[in-house]
Amino acid sequence: MGKVLSIEDHKKKQIQIEHEKSLKEYEEFVKLLKYFVDTQPSKYQEIHVSKTNKGYKVLDENNKAVVMSDYLENFEDDSVKLDDILVSILITNAPKKIVLHNINENNETISLIKRVFKNVINQ
Repeated sequence: MGKVLSIEDHKKKQIQIEHEKSLKEYEEFVKLLKYFVDTQPSKYQEIHVSKTNKGYKVLDENNKAVVMSDYLENFEDDSVKLDDILVSILITNAPKKIVLHNINENNETISLIKRVFKNVINQ
């Protein structure tokens, strides 16, 4: 006969199962984003991303603002996260090289960008 788990042990097991499920879903999400980037034509050779006081600045290799990136500098809508817009811009443009400037933080978004663009990121 199997061991009977206490309520506390059962809760711990459920939390562990949910955590493992979340990790697996996240890995699938990363794979999907990588696939999307790999199948997108590159619209830019190089994109430079730098942190500003109000968000991010996204420039191309000629120091010109990347399409839609002006939203990232002065965005005031709390219902949309700047980080999500940054990821969207990078994925949509699928640059051959990404250079991160003055971004030392290792938050969830920067980690995602580093994973999805692992072969093209430069810091």
